[in-house]
Amino acid sequence: MGRPKRNVFAAAEETSTPPPSLTPTQAIARVIKAEGNCLYSCSLPDQKLLLVELLSRFRNTIWIKRGGYV
Repeated sequence: MGRPKRNVFAAAEETSTPPPSLTPTQAIARVIKAEGNCLYSCSLPDQKLLLVELLSRFRNTIWIKRGGYV
């Protein structure tokens, strides 16, 4: 049985704004390219590239566009 939509929307609302401060293991990255299957190439502030995945509970609910920040 799937998750109720209200739980997905509540999680999306909670994660839609950046936190007031980041821990040393967190970073805000810019989306460079959609690789497919909810995988995205992102660039960190130091220009290091990495591959990130959108959680399955956010698929078909949240869309990430090229040039956006995650």
